[in-house]
Amino acid sequence: MKSAIFFALSAVAAAAFAAGPTTPASITIGTTGISTQNASISSTAVSNTSSAGTTALQNVSSNAGSITIDGSSKQNTVTNGGTMKNESVNLLDFANQNVASNAGKVTIAKGAKSEQEAFLTRTAVSNSASGGRSEALQNISSNKGDVTIKGVSHQTTRSSGDTISNESTGLQSIATQNMSSNNGKITVGSGATSDQNVNSSGSTFMNKAKGASSTATQSLASNEGPVAINGFSKQLVDSKNAMVGNYANGFGSVASQNLSSNYGKVLVAGSSIQTTFLTAGSTVTNTANGSFSHAAQNIASNDACNEPQMPLDPCPTCTRN
Repeated sequence: MKSAIFFALSAVAAAAFAAGPTTPASITIGTTGISTQNASISSTAVSNTSSAGTTALQNVSSNAGSITIDGSSKQNTVTNGGTMKNESVNLLDFANQNVASNAGKVTIAKGAKSEQEAFLTRTAVSNSASGGRSEALQNISSNKGDVTIKGVSHQTTRSSGDTISNESTGLQSIATQNMSSNNGKITVGSGATSDQNVNSSGSTFMNKAKGASSTATQSLASNEGPVAINGFSKQLVDSKNAMVGNYANGFGSVASQNLSSNYGKVLVAGSSIQTTFLTAGSTVTNTANGSFSHAAQNIASNDACNEPQMPLDPCPTCTRN
């Protein structure tokens, strides 16, 4: 079984290179650095597709961009049922998928600890972008943008029935999905701890943006950015029979959704614990549909009342086609 999995992952890499992905600026694991990245995928069928003039990037136990690890980083992905897919099909499209994740400029400083895990079970994680200037980005145990970890960050995503998706179609469309999340410019300071979890059970998370100027952003255990954690922050979402949505469709549409939230400009210097439990009948939806639309939702919340921003390029040191 190990060799079968290894073969599947090798095939994924070959497909990505055939599509002509971009090259990161540099990846450095320093003399004091420890990086362990595992992926154990069971019934398999991991895929990655790209078509002329587009980019599809897929990493599984992931880093991307300009990475420096001088501390300890452990990223894990275990899944069980098959299929993890990433696709980009038309001109100027971009689809990214990372699973245990980091993307963009990532620094894990000397003495720091970052551990990101995603245990998914029945699986079928997907990520797609097609049409016009589409972009779809998906990370699961996440960070994105400019990430500096000088303290301790644990991010976990556990799901069970799964079907996690992320889609973007049509002119100016962008859909971003993170799960245990952070997003824009993130700093976890020296001596600080950030621990963000998403546990779920019946699963189905989704995030779509279709139509003219759409943007849809979904986070779950959340932060969006810029985010500085200099104290203690723990954010948890625990679902059960969940189905969390988030759609944006139509001219001028923006929909944003975070669950255990922060958003806008966030500084945690003391202690912040934000929790969301949605149990057996759960369904959380956030929709913006129609011209000049805007919908924002946070649940355990903080906000800073900022308008949703277009997502930062997660990998500014890489050029996209």
